Amino acid sequence: MINFFDPSFKKFSAPILIKLYYGLSVGLLALFWLVLLIRAFDDGFLSGFLVLILGPVVAFFLLIATRISCEWILATIQVSQNTAKLVDLMGGTSAPLAGAAAPGGTSGRRGAGQTPSRQPAPMPPEQ
Repeated sequence: MINFFDPSFKKFSAPILIKLYYGLSVGLLALFWLVLLIRAFDDGFLSGFLVLILGPVVAFFLLIATRISCEWILATIQVSQNTAKLVDLMGGTSAPLAGAAAPGGTSGRRGAGQTPSRQPAPMPPEQ
């Protein structure tokens, strides 16, 4: 809960909220299927039977899609946290800005008319 009031954004709140979101998604999906089942049986036996058979299959695929999206969000956050740890271990503060001077005095990007810093080796003479 302390992550919500951290102005430096060093800790992410999403890993905590993802668990809550996933639990609510499972509960709401089950509730939606139950309401749909009751309404389908009110319409008739055939529609109720179809919802009874096909409803769990559709709910299962929706649950898989929800799980995959939650894992994708968590994996993205994990990559960000691991990258920050690597920067700290390397003794740096942040990545260099695009176009900033790289070690050696070049910007790392070549514009029109600039030559590469390393020339190709000359071809051996033909014999």
